[in-house]
Amino acid sequence: MTRLDPEVIQTKRLVLVPLDDEIAEHILRGDVLCLDHTGGWPHADTVDGVRCRARGAAVWLVGLGGVVIGDCGTVGPIENGTVEIGFGLAEEMRGQGYGSELVAALADWLDGRDEIDRIIATTRAENVGSRRVLERAGFLAEGESDGVVRYVR
Repeated sequence: MTRLDPEVIQTKRLVLVPLDDEIAEHILRGDVLCLDHTGGWPHADTVDGVRCRARGAAVWLVGLGGVVIGDCGTVGPIENGTVEIGFGLAEEMRGQGYGSELVAALADWLDGRDEIDRIIATTRAENVGSRRVLERAGFLAEGESDGVVRYVR
């Protein structure tokens, strides 16, 4: 297993900032007053994503104009050249292309790591929005099992 050393990732509209220990502790305590964030963030999966750091995951906060609108990262460390990603945006920020932009930028950054050969992501089959985000970011559906679709890039 290989851990990543996350860096700031800049896109046309967004900045992905690596989550540090201090902010992670605030999020885990439910205290996000230290961050300027949009309504609807943290979302339902944010705490689970932050907890993944203990398993070697790399986590970024997604910012738009200095305001946190979501989070993304790996689900764990790199294993045998493969890494899984996850992402989430505040509900009010969905449907504006931010998801595709952040996932493409994250995947491009991960593609630039020599130790990574394959990036995967999973989502519920009925989650059409996430499926479109992954497809727009260059992921291809690899298969479906128990209502979960696995994507690969």
